[in-house]
Amino acid sequence: MVVIFYRGGGDSNLIRGMTAQDIVDYEIKELGNILELKSDIDLSLVRSENVRWFTESKESAIQYGEISKVMVMNYRILARDNDGGILVEFMD
Repeated sequence: MVVIFYRGGGDSNLIRGMTAQDIVDYEIKELGNILELKSDIDLSLVRSENVRWFTESKESAIQYGEISKVMVMNYRILARDNDGGILVEFMD
């Protein structure tokens, strides 16, 4: 099944060689974001190369810049932030 998510501001990649846990730690400690994490996922085992931030609505994406639609298959949501963002892992 294909799902449509949205990005605002272009397709910037997260830093390679990190983990989803590193990304979450940065979001919480450095940016002060509030995240709801999926408790059954060990984020330290998820490579940052397989992770992207999206939103589920155009309204949430607009705050980050020009909106683009992204069609996604075979994914899981790792976290949600307090601004409508979702941290998505692309699965193999």
